[in-house]
Amino acid sequence: PWDGKWWGTQPAKTERPAKTIDWSSTPFILKTIRDHLADPSAPIRLTAVMATASTKDPEAVVTLRSRFSTETDPDVKAALASAFGKLGDQEALPLLIAAMKDPNAPENVRDASLASVETIGSEVALKGLLDLLESGSLAVDRQARVVSALGRFKAESAAGALLRSLKSV
Repeated sequence: PWDGKWWGTQPAKTERPAKTIDWSSTPFILKTIRDHLADPSAPIRLTAVMATASTKDPEAVVTLRSRFSTETDPDVKAALASAFGKLGDQEALPLLIAAMKDPNAPENVRDASLASVETIGSEVALKGLLDLLESGSLAVDRQARVVSALGRFKAESAAGALLRSLKSV
């Protein structure tokens, strides 16, 4: 519903208002999207993941988490990682942190995981980023991204790890 404030004077700089009023077919559509998260076709799974993130369907979050561990398509897995950030799913943080630490994970999955960890925030996210930085296993370009993300957390507890990593560069 209109709250009298949509968009303001610069609509291009803001997100469109969420459509929060269900209509008669909403449950059917959300179920259809959820069903397609396990489709055999990667492009259909990718579309279903993006639709789930867009609709912010809370019932799909558990399915998204279970799909993340078994997903084989790198683009779908990266979309899953991004969806966790858009949904603010704190319970997905261990999955995202593990993906960031996995040297065999595709770069787009690690990048999307890092972005979502940063978006979700929390002490768990901060600890995961600090552990990753202090592991010494990051390539220089990855290390710079993690340092940047930690800097945005503005957590005093990160200062020591940040200083140590900057001295090693």
